[in-house]
Amino acid sequence: MIRKRPKQPLSNQDTRQYRNKTETNLINRTRQ
Repeated sequence: MIRKRPKQPLSNQDTRQYRNKTETNLINRTRQ
């Protein structure tokens, strides 16, 4: 099962990974 953008992650690990991705994306956007 491949989820590109889970709206509601099922497990805590998924939420952590999703938050980390969003945070890194925001940081990268602000740096550029």
